[in-house]
Amino acid sequence: MTTARRIPCTSLARTLVDLAEVWPARRLSDAWDAALREHRTTLVQLQETAVPLVGRGHPSTDVVRDLLEQRDDSAPPADSELERVLYGLIECGGYGPLSHQIPLEGLCAIKGRVDGYLPSIGLVVEADGRRWHTRVLDFERDRERDTALQAHGIFVARFSYKRIMYERDAVFRILDTHFQRNGFVRSRSGEWVLRRPATA
Repeated sequence: MTTARRIPCTSLARTLVDLAEVWPARRLSDAWDAALREHRTTLVQLQETAVPLVGRGHPSTDVVRDLLEQRDDSAPPADSELERVLYGLIECGGYGPLSHQIPLEGLCAIKGRVDGYLPSIGLVVEADGRRWHTRVLDFERDRERDTALQAHGIFVARFSYKRIMYERDAVFRILDTHFQRNGFVRSRSGEWVLRRPATA
């Protein structure tokens, strides 16, 4: 418990834990992510606040436990959820149009799908929410796939759970670099437009 002008107040971490009793899980999840992304609290503070409460009469123990497990680096959210967030970043950043879940056979001579594809700049985007040991096991396969795509002139940008959820400026910088490399510039309205070639 903290005080503001002598008025007792709970910390943001405690408020976010207690809201599990009255807010839907999806709304609460978004609130947790916003607070973490904006550095108004930390995962450690949420854990330290929740652990003494979880299982000891807190009315939403299961919800709080699930939220903590989803944000643990060893257990990121499901790929489909992470992809949804990445698609939203690409849309709000004006990087579209984006094609979702594109078969690789349409891009190069290998099987499988990619999370997203930006045809205007020939860029595949992947949301990598896999656990550490899975990433290690799949590393060689991913490297071969990325090499095959690059041989066809297609670049690949892979974004981790941590980067998508908490380091979004870095996601935007990487996407900006790919657009600039392809001759695009930001218009006054914020959209990416192809730079006109200089006239002789």
